[in-house]
Amino acid sequence: MKDKKPFALWRTALAASAKRFASPPDESLEELEERLLLADLGPSLAADLVAAVAADKKQKTAKETPRLLLLAAALLERLHPATAALPPPRQAPQGTPLALLLIGANGSGKTTTTAKLAQAYQAQGASVLIVACDTFRAAASGQLEAWARRLGVGFRAAPEAADPAALAFVGMESAVREGYEVVLFDSAGRLDNEAPLMDELAKIKRAIVKAANQAPASQHLEEKDFLTTLLVLDATLGAAAVAQATRFSQAIGVSGLVVTKLDGTALGGAVVRAVAATGLPIVAVGLGESAEDLHPFAAGAFVAALLGLEGELLRRFQEQLSLYEQA
Repeated sequence: MKDKKPFALWRTALAASAKRFASPPDESLEELEERLLLADLGPSLAADLVAAVAADKKQKTAKETPRLLLLAAALLERLHPATAALPPPRQAPQGTPLALLLIGANGSGKTTTTAKLAQAYQAQGASVLIVACDTFRAAASGQLEAWARRLGVGFRAAPEAADPAALAFVGMESAVREGYEVVLFDSAGRLDNEAPLMDELAKIKRAIVKAANQAPASQHLEEKDFLTTLLVLDATLGAAAVAQATRFSQAIGVSGLVVTKLDGTALGGAVVRAVAATGLPIVAVGLGESAEDLHPFAAGAFVAALLGLEGELLRRFQEQLSLYEQA
């Protein structure tokens, strides 16, 4: 994980760049706070960030740095521990597939994200099996089957209303037996306050671990050895997305976030709030509907877009972004 030293260098470099660029009129702290609230960061986080900018502005090296750039640095500092890559396909112990369980609320984009992950791992040369554990919604299984056929990956499903944990067990057992390198488990959408359905997710996880340990060479495997649980969040939901991230992570244990629908009308601030609330890394973002539209989370580009940086401010920001990316 990157340490915070690069951000001290970042602020120094931003101050130095003020001598080479003509900056637009500086924004007041009140204007910055309004900008953050309009971007859906919420009053508490907005106040914290504005306070950080005010403190930075008092430093001698930052007196000539526009507050908006100091805000960009503060936002990036909040996000930098929360960027992580998808686990590599051959990370699991030999003979055990890498397993990814996708969870989230109804309509968050789990099914489409499952297909996108299948394409991403297939592009890395891995053999992929999709297991459609959303047995409550026949359309989800049909949609995934169509994706699997289009991508040329394996597929397992069960009749509607079947036990999803039983299907997860059979799917993992098949993946081990047939030598798949990655197995993706879709799950039914649920609200974070539906205790029985949250318990069902825990049951699915136990079934996956139990099946993985059926192979003689894979005994004594724990969840952390091969299973990644990804919470799929709809970026357009604002505060509801933050609540989902908090409750799912507390109830079921989550490895990372996949943020969807950032290509639409999402203001994006909820992403920062979800990270601040949970400390979970963002492993990928969805920026479209095709199988190729799953991308790593680029914190710098996200911050620039969220704050609407343009012109000279954007150029200064981009010039100094390499300090963060190379750290």
